[in-house]
Amino acid sequence: MRILFKQAKIIDPAGPLHTQTKDILMDISGKIIQISDQIETGDAQAVELPKLHVARGWIDMK
Repeated sequence: MRILFKQAKIIDPAGPLHTQTKDILMDISGKIIQISDQIETGDAQAVELPKLHVARGWIDMK
């Protein structure tokens, strides 16, 4: 299974993509497969949310 985060703002002050908005494709283990301006959904489960942000170390405690 793959997960596609659509139009996520990247928060990584040490990285070259800091503050850029990109599509991010990940496998189920959390490994990033691809980062691009636009990635076709294909067989991936798409996550599209307003104001979606991604960064290292964030977790959901729910």
